Amino acid sequence: MSNIDLDDFIADAAKTIENEYRRIQRTAKSDPGTAGDQGEENWATLLRDWLPATFHVETKGRILDSNGVLSPQIDILVLKPEYPEILLKKKHFLAGGVLAAFECKITLKAIHISSFFKTTAIIKNMAPLKGYRSIYEEAHSPIYVGLLAHSHSFSKKDVTENIGNRIYKNDQKYVTKPIEMPDLFCISDACCWIGKKSLAPQTDIENVSDGHCISTEYWSEQRENPYIKNNIESRIPIATALKTIMHRLSKEHEGLRSLALYFRNSMESMGGGFFRYWPIKDVFSDHNVKEFKKIGQHPNYSYPDDFRYL
Repeated sequence: MSNIDLDDFIADAAKTIENEYRRIQRTAKSDPGTAGDQGEENWATLLRDWLPATFHVETKGRILDSNGVLSPQIDILVLKPEYPEILLKKKHFLAGGVLAAFECKITLKAIHISSFFKTTAIIKNMAPLKGYRSIYEEAHSPIYVGLLAHSHSFSKKDVTENIGNRIYKNDQKYVTKPIEMPDLFCISDACCWIGKKSLAPQTDIENVSDGHCISTEYWSEQRENPYIKNNIESRIPIATALKTIMHRLSKEHEGLRSLALYFRNSMESMGGGFFRYWPIKDVFSDHNVKEFKKIGQHPNYSYPDDFRYL
């Protein structure tokens, strides 16, 4: 299968979401509840179509952590293949079996972004690992969290910049450590923002007392439709979303890795983003602060294996 074939298939998926948005909008004002349910089902169908059939994609549920604490209601949850079938319909999903959680919006508004940041921080803190954690694990929750929207209420002019500014401001307000960052904002007819973390220590940043920090970023990456050039309509945010979801889920599910690598190699994209810098002593345990300081300082010490998932 050529890359052009893959572009065609994903463009068709994006067109389906666009058509569904138009259909749902015709009755949204008179029956907003049903409209919301239909929107969630659109995205759930997309995930079922593109993720391995062994994954369980469920709608409307809450995550239950090991201490008995429940998350807010989640629109879509992706569960591990090993998740017990008898528990699938209980709607309280065990945190250890959750791969991803998605909030869905028909029309994204500024207030939705703020609310999503709050929910994400709760979810990201629900799956703590006991005992020793690697550098990667201290910065990444095993639960991938994203926001999926058919469309938006922002002005079409400079929409990517406007949404990016909202994301950046809310990150400054609500994210107290890198592990709490949202992983994805995908607005099907506009743009896709990806939460990224560079765990390579940096020493050239001002106002870092011990000279070591890491960076986090929200990266707006746009995959272009090869048939349409120099036009905002050429963008396929869903392509970026699928590539990124597969990549991160492959960290938790080994069987997805070869396909995730194919998507990454087939979808080169351009973009830009907003950076934030964190002193490593504010983010990591004493053990991992010491590990950071070994990187690049000893000829036999290389980056840990899980760095390849950044």
